[in-house]
Amino acid sequence: MGIKEKTLSLFEDSCRNSERGLKTICEAEKYLQQAYEGRYFFELIQNVRDANKEASQEGDIYIELKDNVLSIANTGAPFSEEGIASITSIGQSPKQSLDFIGFKGIGFKSTLEVSDTPRIVTTEGAIYFDRKLTMEVLSQYNSNLVENQLPLFFFPHYRSRALTSEEREKGIVTKIELPLKESFAEEKICADFGEIKAKQLVLLGNIQKVDFTTPTQRTIYNIQKDIRKNLIVVDNGKEILNRFRYYVPNEKNFLPDDILNSLEGKEKEIYSNSTSIDIHIVLELDEKNLFVPDANAKLYLFYPLNIRSGFRFMIHSYFLVNPERTRLRKSPLNRYLLRKIGEYIGSDMLKLLKRGKYNTNEILCFKRNEDAGLEELYDGLVETLKGQKFIYDQHSRKYYKTSEVIVADGFDKGLFPDDRFDGKPIIYIGSAPVVEWLRAEFDIYYLNYEDIASGIEQEAKKQAKSKNLDFFQNLYRYIDRHKDLNVSGKRILLTNHWKLISDEEDVFYGGRRNPVSLPASIQKYVHFMHNGIKLEIRETRIAVKEFNTNELIRRLLKLFDEKTVPNVDILNAIYHLNPQDARSELDIKEKIQLPVKGQKDWVSPFKHPVYFDKEELRELYPEGYFVDETVFKQEEPGKEEIEAENRVEDFLKLCGVWEIPAFYISSDVQTASRGDGNIRVKHI
Repeated sequence: MGIKEKTLSLFEDSCRNSERGLKTICEAEKYLQQAYEGRYFFELIQNVRDANKEASQEGDIYIELKDNVLSIANTGAPFSEEGIASITSIGQSPKQSLDFIGFKGIGFKSTLEVSDTPRIVTTEGAIYFDRKLTMEVLSQYNSNLVENQLPLFFFPHYRSRALTSEEREKGIVTKIELPLKESFAEEKICADFGEIKAKQLVLLGNIQKVDFTTPTQRTIYNIQKDIRKNLIVVDNGKEILNRFRYYVPNEKNFLPDDILNSLEGKEKEIYSNSTSIDIHIVLELDEKNLFVPDANAKLYLFYPLNIRSGFRFMIHSYFLVNPERTRLRKSPLNRYLLRKIGEYIGSDMLKLLKRGKYNTNEILCFKRNEDAGLEELYDGLVETLKGQKFIYDQHSRKYYKTSEVIVADGFDKGLFPDDRFDGKPIIYIGSAPVVEWLRAEFDIYYLNYEDIASGIEQEAKKQAKSKNLDFFQNLYRYIDRHKDLNVSGKRILLTNHWKLISDEEDVFYGGRRNPVSLPASIQKYVHFMHNGIKLEIRETRIAVKEFNTNELIRRLLKLFDEKTVPNVDILNAIYHLNPQDARSELDIKEKIQLPVKGQKDWVSPFKHPVYFDKEELRELYPEGYFVDETVFKQEEPGKEEIEAENRVEDFLKLCGVWEIPAFYISSDVQTASRGDGNIRVKHI
């Protein structure tokens, strides 16, 4: 029986249905249209792919929009009598293997979205679907029928029109024509085809070319598969659009009997007839063949399901899904497939990735999609990876077990220059999702702020010994950027003498063009950051004081209370700072201590009059305090002695040393003894 005879036979058989039965079938077709809305291109392409699969060849697809008719032509196996029976029914298909995408005969019904009069043109003639044609025949027997209540695909109409000789010469065996509804303009068709990306075609197989043509646009996908290298390359005839590397198990996976027995009807027959279960993992690559992660990667059943896998690559298998392809059905089959996929990724695929020196951290990382029912996939991978060397170190290009390393954020790099902590290698990972994955799924040792704080002091000591200034610059920059890192009390502040101190001591940053030189006794209490360190002092979290003369003088004045610091060192340090600002002058007058001749103890000129050693003052105050100028050390060789003496004199005047009889004004009542040689009381 040929296509003509089969079409006529099916039409006559459909005419025997009751009015109630026809309405029911019509409603079923409308439901399928809604369930498959937006997928007509996918469904037609998959039908072509199945034809090519049946013919065991790589075929071409020619899609053309012309004169408001969308046509999809293909090479491959010709349209058969069984195909007609499948299209004109619901839930029937001649496809008896999982190697074929459609097996319920419902995908073709998706064309109802774009056309009310689809037709199939073959070498033997054409099959038309048209309610008006159906109504013309049926109204002769039943005048109560309403056209829009008739099923479209239940009544095939044969026409003698066949493929042209030109089409046959191109190898075309079937062409589907869809006269478009008024609501479907060229822009809509182009937009719908634009939803089909190269990555959505690579897992179909048996397609080597897709050629899409409209009056204003042409898109070509050439799909080349290199089995030896496991590579798929897609180009448009001018340039490469996408590269993919695919991974499949070396050994075939067969469904156990208990899984097969959980299936029913056609599904059980289809899965039982298949030799093995397909597993394909596909990674997208860039022009350098490096992995390109896809944050929205889907599960695939030949083409994408509306189910995010949580992984960064495409996963294909023979899943059982709902008609809308939005979720996996709850079945032992899906659980078995997901577990097998997870185990394969964590075993054989991992070996291949390591052989190619791929960054397995980026590739294997996933985020659980809690609503997708993929627990078996995630758990299968995690359990398989445990105990294996799968963590990649970009620096050494080696792989480690989770128990062998410490992982750290990429921004931690440089804190420990030998990349070790607590006796283990540190693996720096710049991707936050990867770090989160390793911590959540494997409870891996993660270098946190507490760890850094506990180990940074010892590391700083080691780096100061090797005079590694870059380490300290990086450390201070890191502290500024990470407010949760508490290094208070840690000896990590580097001085100009390559000594380490903590923020509990006085540390100054910056300074004058000429560095400040302090006596050794003072350097134990007053420190300067190494002048090679650069800080944004107004923003830094490093506990240092921005250098200014007044701040330093105030700190030096406090040292008069430290018995271990010679007063002469303090005085000379202040003197050589050459203070000239009003605040410093006031602080010095109030807190300075000065040496006086003939006395062991130093005297505060703020509380006791101290004089320059001049004859007239000696005569007035024979027992007075006269400053000892010999303690000043001149650190400017080459200067004239008289100039140095003038500098000392000016400094002592600033300190409050008198060159005339002293007088003090007090708001309080003062009691003076007539025996005090430093005081003369004048009654007014």
